[in-house]
Amino acid sequence: REKLVKSVKMVTWNVNGLSNPVKRKKCLNYLKAQKIDIAFHQEVHLIDKEADKLKAMWVGQVFNSCFNSQKRGVAILVHKSMNFILLNQHKDEEGRFICIKAKINGSRIILCNIYAPNTEDPNFFKMKLISFWVHWMDKFC
Repeated sequence: REKLVKSVKMVTWNVNGLSNPVKRKKCLNYLKAQKIDIAFHQEVHLIDKEADKLKAMWVGQVFNSCFNSQKRGVAILVHKSMNFILLNQHKDEEGRFICIKAKINGSRIILCNIYAPNTEDPNFFKMKLISFWVHWMDKFC
């Protein structure tokens, strides 16, 4: 028997702030209209309390790493129509990345949303992400 594979529609979007409720609603309405399954947002500019508002408006799951209401912050939004099971997640405290390990349609996958500094900072990837990968790879696999 052939296994039917459902395609997954993903988008990455530097939203440059979602603290404004009108902008947040327009953004989420756009994702719904485009039938996006998984969205990766950078520069959400939310604190954890405000990120709960994003969770309340999205029809699915929201995973985020927040920093403050003026800069940084990343989020991964997964639509409720996805056959999605969260297995593990890891995020930094600076709103730069979040990685989640999940099962989507029965297949294991790692989804990472990274907002790297916009200045030349070779140590960002070298120190942060490589140390993260080495430390967490055993736990993620």
